[in-house]
Amino acid sequence: MEELVSNGTLSPADDPLLASRRARESKALSAELSGLNQAINDCIEASQELSSNEQSGLTADLISAGFPTIFELSNDNYSKLKNALKRGKINTEEEYYLASDFLTQVDAKIEGIDKHQLAHLAERFAETHSQ
Repeated sequence: MEELVSNGTLSPADDPLLASRRARESKALSAELSGLNQAINDCIEASQELSSNEQSGLTADLISAGFPTIFELSNDNYSKLKNALKRGKINTEEEYYLASDFLTQVDAKIEGIDKHQLAHLAERFAETHSQ
């Protein structure tokens, strides 16, 4: 293989071993990002249990550290749900877990999010990904 690359018959971009390694690294990075997103969502959920003074303190700490606030992260999550509803499909496990969490909140109401349609999308995702 190295001989093919060194004599110009095969470019480094076409090297199947290199392509395979890049694919594995990309998949590992994707899994790590998925895990990080789940941890962030768990933190958002846990922050709902804080008192208003504790939430204010957390917001101040996040801002001073240069991180997005819980409110900003929550808005991002709701945007993901709205996008899934718009396209009529849940594409990722993260979207599925966001939808499931939202659906378990009895009094959760967000403009532009139809709980019945979201439940249908979550059911379809679960059916196609449980096999």
